[in-house]
Amino acid sequence: MWIAVAIISFALYIFIFWRVYDHWLNFQNAKAYESRTSMRRRSMELSFYLISACAATWSGFVVIWSADALLYGVFGVPRGPFDFSFYWDLFIDVLAKLVYADAIESSAPLLKIRFSLDALETAGELRRLFDKANAPIFGVDDQCRVAEWNEKATSITGYSARETIGQDLVERFVAPEIRASVRRVLQKALRGHETSNFELVLVDKAENRVRVLLNATTRRNVDGAIVGVVGIGQDVTEMRKVEDKARQYAGAYSERLLRSFDLSLDLVTQIDFAKENAPSIYYASPSFRAVLGHSPHDVLGDCAQLEMLFSTQSLELLRLFIQQMRSGKDGVTVEYPMLHIDGHEVWFEHKASRHPENPDCVIVVSRDITDRRERHRLEVENARLSAARERDIEAMHFLSHELKNRFVAVRSCRLPRTPAFASCFLSFHKPLFQLMPGRYL
Repeated sequence: MWIAVAIISFALYIFIFWRVYDHWLNFQNAKAYESRTSMRRRSMELSFYLISACAATWSGFVVIWSADALLYGVFGVPRGPFDFSFYWDLFIDVLAKLVYADAIESSAPLLKIRFSLDALETAGELRRLFDKANAPIFGVDDQCRVAEWNEKATSITGYSARETIGQDLVERFVAPEIRASVRRVLQKALRGHETSNFELVLVDKAENRVRVLLNATTRRNVDGAIVGVVGIGQDVTEMRKVEDKARQYAGAYSERLLRSFDLSLDLVTQIDFAKENAPSIYYASPSFRAVLGHSPHDVLGDCAQLEMLFSTQSLELLRLFIQQMRSGKDGVTVEYPMLHIDGHEVWFEHKASRHPENPDCVIVVSRDITDRRERHRLEVENARLSAARERDIEAMHFLSHELKNRFVAVRSCRLPRTPAFASCFLSFHKPLFQLMPGRYL
């Protein structure tokens, strides 16, 4: 019986030691959260706790099994049903209280220190990233004083961080004309309302304007309280210079274009296709009054509603013209008439081209071709009459030649020239006279 008790106790001791060792390995995996200087001492303390707990547990089980053997083996007390789970739960509870509670409690301050060190290391990395960022970053406190100023901000303004920290960002570095709007944006961000993509105009050390497209983000502390504003921006100075030059050129071009429209005798209209099914005329040149008698203001509006300018047939041609323009074709040319104020039709050649600044707008230049069409009609009629006259002349030459030949033949026969002879001669040559145009008979 004692041999069985010893074997069982030793096996139980090995099993318990293995469980404890497994927990000890888990504790070793968590040692990265402690500082290196205390790890050796922590390991020694843990080993002492483990050995003490294992010795106490083994001794307790030896006593329990010995008492059990003495009670039931020597004195013959009847044995009831054995519940091993009770002893196992008891052992685990005692072991956890002896070993892990003290170890975790003693390492808690060290864990806080480790977390603090990790936080400082992370803050250092963020600081290096902040300073070396390729975008200008500005930070202000709750009084709009500069608290952050990275190297990119220094490169575009010429002011170092030492010169800017503590200065009022708005009053010291922002252009005077936008100070009020910038201060409103910063105050909104200090109340928690962030703003994205607003343009900040800074005055650099050389008194030049620097344009920065900025996002104003609320800055909070660890407790969530607002302590300032951080702005991450993009230097758009060169891009704005190019846009200003393009805008100036486009403005001058548009002004010259409109001036030429006003002075031109051709009709010039600008049609807006922004509305899918309702293209409208929003500009009409003054030549409408001189050419058609209509006021330019009367022409403005929906193209389909201008009955005073277009007949029913012209409206169909206009719809086809609008479809061609909407399809993206440039340089479309069509001819259709427009109505004069007195009701007669005036024919125009309409040429459409896209507006250089607005892709939804089409410029239509209409040239009066009424005289050209009338001249062309007269030329066609003159050509027709000339062709008819040439045919008549050829027919007369043919008849003259034939009649001459017949008269020569009659004269050579020396027949009597009596009325009967003349009647017979005419009836014989009647087919030839039928070929002669009526105006020559």
